[in-house]
Amino acid sequence: MILMYIIIIDPNGKENPERYGLPINVNDDDYNNFYENIKINNFRVKCYGVTSIPDNYNQAINSHEKERWQQAMDEEWQSLITHETFTYVNRPNDKTIIPSRWVYTVKNEVDGSIRYKARWVGKGFAQTWGVNYHDTYAPMSRMTTIRIMMQLTIQNGYIAHQLDISTAYLNAELDCEIYIEPPKGYCQDDSQVC
Repeated sequence: MILMYIIIIDPNGKENPERYGLPINVNDDDYNNFYENIKINNFRVKCYGVTSIPDNYNQAINSHEKERWQQAMDEEWQSLITHETFTYVNRPNDKTIIPSRWVYTVKNEVDGSIRYKARWVGKGFAQTWGVNYHDTYAPMSRMTTIRIMMQLTIQNGYIAHQLDISTAYLNAELDCEIYIEPPKGYCQDDSQVC
């Protein structure tokens, strides 16, 4: 996928402070509707960057932005090690080994900068319920709860804060053993898995 980073400029020449990462796909209705809306309202678009998001590890390490993707993978790997999410073990013959892959994306920061992000993920479709997973619950707030909290905040003159816990998903305890292929580029010994 290719992303174009744009700033929208109104008819008076004022730049919108928001930065957008727009997937470039001329066959996509959302893309075409976006540009129709820009033309109808007499806005202009200023492009301040283009990046290609790799679909796999080989594309990442062979791209012209390979240093940035490598840094993103290194950060993810270091986070996994810091949180002690796995240990290397010898490859068991009697267990299913879950394949893994790198997933890449870019994040638009508040200041308009672009942050490259890589996640190492297991291909969950290879798991079997009752063997290498049991529960799939993830705690989430309902939208109704969030709206009530925001209403109470406004009515009482409170100040709302939000936070993002980086790599929060790494803190969950597993209730069974899972064996996963190490990520490409980070394990030299084929006889070991994570």
